[in-house]
Amino acid sequence: MQTGTRIGIGVLVTACLFALLIFFVGIEEFLEAVTSMDPQLAAAVVSAIAVRRLFHGLIVYAAFARFEVTVSYLQAVFISASVSFAKKATPLAQLSGEPIAAGIITDAIDDTYEDSLAAISVIETVKFVPAMTVFVVGSTYFVVFPTAIPASIRPIFGLFGAVLLLVPLVGIVLWSYKDRAEAIATAAVVALANAVSVIPRVPSPNEEDIRNRISGFSSRFVDLTTNRRLVVELSILTFCTLFLTVLALWIALGAVGVAVPLPIVLFAVPFSKLASAVPSPGGVGGVEGVLVIFVTSLTAHSVEQVTTGVIISSGAAYWMTALVGGLGIAFVLPLLSSE
Repeated sequence: MQTGTRIGIGVLVTACLFALLIFFVGIEEFLEAVTSMDPQLAAAVVSAIAVRRLFHGLIVYAAFARFEVTVSYLQAVFISASVSFAKKATPLAQLSGEPIAAGIITDAIDDTYEDSLAAISVIETVKFVPAMTVFVVGSTYFVVFPTAIPASIRPIFGLFGAVLLLVPLVGIVLWSYKDRAEAIATAAVVALANAVSVIPRVPSPNEEDIRNRISGFSSRFVDLTTNRRLVVELSILTFCTLFLTVLALWIALGAVGVAVPLPIVLFAVPFSKLASAVPSPGGVGGVEGVLVIFVTSLTAHSVEQVTTGVIISSGAAYWMTALVGGLGIAFVLPLLSSE
């Protein structure tokens, strides 16, 4: 299936999922909440999301500044939006998100696919830094203060902690057995390519070429992750994007009458990323569901109220990404790469 077709299907599925969420709240109730929002608060939500998009561009710009190719900040902003849009609009993006993102970047900057995949993988890896920090700080709060963890979020709490523990352990194992991991990856890719090559017009794989490309990706990934200055820069920028996401959601909730402490939203957003594993485009539906469960469990507000605020924040972020990313893929990036 062509990437464009997959993205089109993903956009349609996402629209349906948002429609289901709105139907749950009540169409009239949702429209009334949106139309009665304070224009200044609505502008603040959109502004926070727009600034977050600019920070995502800085993340891409910082990562590719270590490469031999030249990437302008304008290119980086549209690359970031295009990558986010493709991942959010592609069904099962959790399995194909990074490869698709690397393909978009490779076409945009005329660099090797391995370098592009390594850069996007480093960016995704560094995103665990703010999530781990928020989890540790938030968990300490529950330990220090006599606050019971609501039963409804205990499974999410435990799963999030397990994931944050498992990911570094997997990274340590892969680092310790790098050559063996490369050999296993090469064998797996060759086996898959051989299976696919039975399809007419699909060429047989070249094992040596695959081995060299995997080795090139691994070397570039190690180069980037061992660059302390880069990791610090990406971590700071990622913290900024997390805070802007939290700020947009917090303002949206307040705009529909959900008064919730900012720390609760700060704690909820990283947890919601677990639901990106849901096999929907970008985890849409699952992410919003976790946010609703988390906020309603720690506050006295109704599910419908919280869901309305979450839809406003998530919907605005999704469609802004779709607009900028769609323009980037269709027009801006091809134009900039041809200059």
